[in-house]
Amino acid sequence: MGNDWVGSAEDAGPEDRFGKRVRQEREARGWTQADLARELQRVGLNLHPSAIAKIELRNVARPRAIRLDEAEAIAKAFGLSVDSMYQSAGNRIRTLGNQTGAYINEMELLIAKGRQLSSELNALTVGIDDDERRNLRDQLSIDAFEGMLATVADSVESVIQDVVARAESGLPSNDGFVMTLPPSRFSRYRNQVEAARTNILESGDEETRKNHQSEGSGHGA
Repeated sequence: MGNDWVGSAEDAGPEDRFGKRVRQEREARGWTQADLARELQRVGLNLHPSAIAKIELRNVARPRAIRLDEAEAIAKAFGLSVDSMYQSAGNRIRTLGNQTGAYINEMELLIAKGRQLSSELNALTVGIDDDERRNLRDQLSIDAFEGMLATVADSVESVIQDVVARAESGLPSNDGFVMTLPPSRFSRYRNQVEAARTNILESGDEETRKNHQSEGSGHGA
């Protein structure tokens, strides 16, 4: 199945967006409508699979109305908030993009802490004989820890390089993440990146400005 909701749900009404999101979340979990009905029973709502089918079916003359208690139970069954289920496709893309950027930024902080820890672990092995050094490295799994740290650092850097390359090439990219990256990350177009960041802060809505200011505050140049 294609992601037809991305192209069409942006201009849809709230209930249409919700219904399409129900189908998307259900299919993403590999659930049938009967499976979802069973999950809804666990959270206190009895809803027949045929009713779920009508909730998901929005491209009809008179789509089924969605009650508030139904919306709350369906969102709960998916482990999501009701508000997120009503999000437009564009807002959802921006929200998840910002969350992805925040996650990568947190990973970079953890990597920095890991490198500091690695230095302290290695300091333990200084000034002791070879057998004791090997035993200590084995005891504390220093080699395994450093291997894991290197792998994670390489993976995070690969994601950042991909985002930067797309942004510098003018391709669609994770704009929210781009705005959290310091200009030093970019080999080209640094002025454009700064201008884009300034434009968001000056012309974006209040929530957007707060998001970018909070994301940028934890990132040094």
